[in-house]
Amino acid sequence: MKKGELTKQMILEAAKKEFYEKGYLNARMNQITKTLNIQPSWITYYFKTKENLAAELFREMFDKINAVIEASDIQIYDVLHVHFVRIRLLYRILLRDENTRLFFYELNKKKVMSVIMKPMVDEMYREIIKKYHITVTGEEFRMIREIDAAGRMTFFEKYLEGQYSLSLDDAVTILEGVVPRLLGMDAGTIDSMLLSSMRIANAMPVEDLHLLL
Repeated sequence: MKKGELTKQMILEAAKKEFYEKGYLNARMNQITKTLNIQPSWITYYFKTKENLAAELFREMFDKINAVIEASDIQIYDVLHVHFVRIRLLYRILLRDENTRLFFYELNKKKVMSVIMKPMVDEMYREIIKKYHITVTGEEFRMIREIDAAGRMTFFEKYLEGQYSLSLDDAVTILEGVVPRLLGMDAGTIDSMLLSSMRIANAMPVEDLHLLL
């Protein structure tokens, strides 16, 4: 690994500790520089903002989840099916312990979570539109995604505050079925994939995967 990549990874590891111990809102970039005994410019060179740091942690986590899925003996061919499995695993990791839950809750409440997820999720849904030959205008797509993002944000804020008694699997089943239905996909196909994705996610070995510590 090159020196620049080592420095970047060192900053990410320190950020994980800072976020885990203090949450997103109370974490400080200057504390990371103090922990590592480096100049503040080192962090801003790689990550201009705290939001950028958080986004990189999620990209890293998705890479790890994708690696687990690819290494599995279970074959998942459909892009939407893979997405359902991936998201189920992500939420399980996010809600696994109290500190990571708080980090996720604060990201969500500050509307940072939707910003972080938007590029990855938009790309995935565009793949689905192409695969299933769905006709949707750019404006319609933006409207659907805005409905999804706003609804998801509101749901998880209330869910993490204990206002809903749904299991996580049931919550994800409801949330992930929204956009495919709004895009006009067959409800039976969607429900079958959602049910199957639950069984597949339950079989995936992700006990050692952690977003933070």
